[in-house]
Amino acid sequence: MQRFLLAVTNSGTIATLSAILSLELAIAPGFSTTRQSPQFTGGVEPIERDKFSSERHRRRINQNWQLSQVFRPPDRGAPPRTEDAGTRGGLDNSLRQQPLTLLIPDLNPEETNFGLTVSEHPTFFAYIPRSRAKTGEFILLDENNQLVYSTSFPMPAQPGIASISLPPTASPPLEIGKWYKWYLIVPGNSDEWSNNDISNAGWIQRIEPGEALENQLQDATPGNIPGLYAEAGIWHDALASLVDLRRIYPSDTSLAKDWEDLFTSSGLAAFSQERLVDCCEVEER
Repeated sequence: MQRFLLAVTNSGTIATLSAILSLELAIAPGFSTTRQSPQFTGGVEPIERDKFSSERHRRRINQNWQLSQVFRPPDRGAPPRTEDAGTRGGLDNSLRQQPLTLLIPDLNPEETNFGLTVSEHPTFFAYIPRSRAKTGEFILLDENNQLVYSTSFPMPAQPGIASISLPPTASPPLEIGKWYKWYLIVPGNSDEWSNNDISNAGWIQRIEPGEALENQLQDATPGNIPGLYAEAGIWHDALASLVDLRRIYPSDTSLAKDWEDLFTSSGLAAFSQERLVDCCEVEER
């Protein structure tokens, strides 16, 4: 394990905090951090609620469903495996709950877990357990260990699946073919950062969708989009587009089944019954 220093307080001013992560990377000193409140809405191209609110459009979403929500792992090289995903201290042990977990495919214990995206500014998903802390920290590094983006975010009021989107106005677009490593850190027992902080890390790579997939997406109904991404092994966009639909139609049983199938096929079945949580809007700094 290696230590690194981060700088954040609830007010956004610079202060020293120490977190223990299982890193093979270290943030280089003297780096300028871009900070802005994250966007807590999932999705690649958010679906307009009014456009699909009628029963007629609801049926259109589910009609001619031929693509199952089964994730097919991409056949491509993965980043080097790290020894550990992070520390697990600081949980409220009086409650039985899952630990802090980044929601990326977990199919092979011998390989590093990662997710693909076609988005310049993708959405990241994680299960966040109950915590007494008010804020957490999101960090994105490039493959050269350079800081790309960092922000604090408000902890959800309830445990569940939360999303953080890279803001186009505050973070550079991900470059095609490059690996990026992202971290989620939550103070262990309060907003005081310590060695008991809960942390986790994962990899992401942006790829080109390919002409065939682009053509399929152009002709697809909203309900078919998650399956197309899942079939192509593009995890972040498959999950983001399905999250968009579930937020619009939370009681739709077909979408609930698709959700369960996607999580099961990606090794995340333990989280398929967790709720989607909304995080509070962050005040402008």
